[in-house]
Amino acid sequence: MRRCTICQHPDLAKINEAIVRGESYRAIALQFRVGHMAVSRHARNHLPATLVEAKGAEDAANADTLLSQVCSLRDHTLGILKKAETTGKLSVALSAIRVARCRMRSWTGATSWYATG
Repeated sequence: MRRCTICQHPDLAKINEAIVRGESYRAIALQFRVGHMAVSRHARNHLPATLVEAKGAEDAANADTLLSQVCSLRDHTLGILKKAETTGKLSVALSAIRVARCRMRSWTGATSWYATG
């Protein structure tokens, strides 16, 4: 039975990190001078589960932070809108909404962030 060339590689930790970051197997193979199929097999069969779980936890934490920022900005925008409506300054309200919507789109690519509340 053949041994995994990636598991034997001196840069094993760096290769694992690149796989977890989602770099293409071909790019990893070129960088570390190994076969792309060896990288693929290693990712499928030998990549430590803890690395994959850690990346998932990091992604979830980043999503939570972004969601919190989105909700905060949405709440702030709704507060400005309410105040502008109360004072009759609708152009200010529309301006605030426009700016907030643009920021949301640039952060998340979302087109209907304001639909929930």
